[in-house]
Amino acid sequence: GTNTFSGTTTVNGGTLLVNGTDASSAVTVNSGATLGGTGTVAGVTVASGGSLSPGSGGAGTLNTGAFTLASGSALNVDLGTSSDLVAVTGNLSLAGTVNVTTGTGFGPGTYTLFTFTGSLTSNTLAVGTIPAGYSGQIVVSGSNVNLVLTKSLTITGTFTANDKTYDGATSAVINANSLALSGVVGADVVTLSPTLVFADALVGSGKTVSLTGSTLGGANAAKYTLSLAGAPTTTASITAKTLTVGGSFTANDK
Repeated sequence: GTNTFSGTTTVNGGTLLVNGTDASSAVTVNSGATLGGTGTVAGVTVASGGSLSPGSGGAGTLNTGAFTLASGSALNVDLGTSSDLVAVTGNLSLAGTVNVTTGTGFGPGTYTLFTFTGSLTSNTLAVGTIPAGYSGQIVVSGSNVNLVLTKSLTITGTFTANDKTYDGATSAVINANSLALSGVVGADVVTLSPTLVFADALVGSGKTVSLTGSTLGGANAAKYTLSLAGAPTTTASITAKTLTVGGSFTANDK
């Protein structure tokens, strides 16, 4: 429904869910309290120790006037095919920490946390709890504050490398392989471009060859990072280079 109260609503404990319209009352969320819902409020200040959890029984959009998320506060969001959002009509000031809970269809990508119509007066929002194997970054794009989540992929399988003649470089050439990427989500298209490197450039047999310098490609590569933790290695040899003698010379009679 619609609330006509025009003072400040202060939440000192528990959870206040706003699923209707409270367009004339600003809300202050103090330490130990939580604001959620999919309705409209005149403005929001989340103090240190307070929490904002948009949505009600699932992901949803909370509409507010000017919005402040103070240092020490938390923004808790459900992300997936449907994701939480705070739509701010006015200025936006962000500190605190964002924590992620996964919903249906969650995966790496860009999720919009806030939209705003005024100015972003401060932005020190930090990334807190996110799913294992992911890394996150807060990125402002126009009037959107986004959380960009990338997922770490690992390499499985085996490979062999060709022996080579000493050339002063550590580069190696792949012979055969069954290498694959582990951790790709759904139908995302991500490919591995393996780069092989000898441990050093010196002559020797049975030298370790690693996948250091390998990169990702494919249409969805930007959503991922490559981890070489636990990646397979192989061995190959660098043989001495045969030198030839050119030029001319003379010898003394004796």
